[in-house]
Amino acid sequence: MEISTLVVVTIMVGVAAITLLVWSLYPKPLPGIPYDPASPRRMLGDIPGFAAKAQLTKETSQTMFMLSERLGVPVAQFLSTRFMRPMVLIDDPREVEDVLNRRNREFDRAPFTARLFQPLLPRSTVAQMTTPALRAQKRLWADAMSAQFLRDAVAPNVRAAALELVALWRLRARDTGGAPMSVLHDLDHAALDAIWAALVGSPLGIVQRDIARLTSPVAFKGPQQRDMVPKGDSESESFASVDALEEATEHMNWMITETLNSIWPTGRMFYLTCMPKYRRIRRTLDQELQRLIRAAHERFKKSALPDAKSGSDIQEECVMNLVLRRLVLAAAKTGQPLTDPTADPSILQELLVFMSAVRIVFQ
Repeated sequence: MEISTLVVVTIMVGVAAITLLVWSLYPKPLPGIPYDPASPRRMLGDIPGFAAKAQLTKETSQTMFMLSERLGVPVAQFLSTRFMRPMVLIDDPREVEDVLNRRNREFDRAPFTARLFQPLLPRSTVAQMTTPALRAQKRLWADAMSAQFLRDAVAPNVRAAALELVALWRLRARDTGGAPMSVLHDLDHAALDAIWAALVGSPLGIVQRDIARLTSPVAFKGPQQRDMVPKGDSESESFASVDALEEATEHMNWMITETLNSIWPTGRMFYLTCMPKYRRIRRTLDQELQRLIRAAHERFKKSALPDAKSGSDIQEECVMNLVLRRLVLAAAKTGQPLTDPTADPSILQELLVFMSAVRIVFQ
């Protein structure tokens, strides 16, 4: 009889423990913030419905904010798993503007965003929480998105890419006889050309390659061409072909979109960064950017002379030059020896962040 009682008690304790464990796996909403009533009863919360819609629409943010629209409230919380804190969605333009422009010191970067980009770009600003070192890193890149820099340095590259795009469309319209044609890839190629030139000051030439294929199709029947700039510009000779750089940037952009639309974004990102293709394309991008950084840094060493102009007196034509000149002038001002910028992974990774972020905005 005593053995039977002990068995019953053991079973009851085991069932209670399993029930408690299962219950602890369900997401716990934050008090006082609206949420989908059905989400706390699912172990993955809002993730299954979000992932299914995101795969169809390919729009991460828009799909996520459908929750607040469906609930009819300006503030809602997105529930995922018990191991991740709920994500508060603010769908009120005035409040968002107030938070970003006047209350940004009250809010740090979302831990979800930092964890997502840690496997991909761990030394970039988007993958770090706020520290004194991160604030210094942000100050170094602060003017890269200022209105003046965008107007004086970025806008000319966008205009040049648009003119090349018009030339390409004229050739394609000629060949199609005025029939309808798809231009989505052309827009993407022109955007990448403009972004690359604005970041590193070196032409990429994807649209020029497409134009050359239409004007001289025989020349592109053999192996891929390695010329991404005119041959006379020996300083700009690239280690990689246009096709290789295009593939690399496209794959980086695809990885970010793929992980944002995944049920487990951080795990998906970690998995993709372990793939051989990622290591290959990342090696291509890193080698090309390091070459451009090293060449620009050698030119800017002359700016370290005492009579050199200050950074505010010089209008740089690309983001990389803006940052490298600041580093050189800062070293000259403090009397510290110049360091190799290619040895600092944060510079290269921040360029990749700019490239990926702007590509997503363009799309």
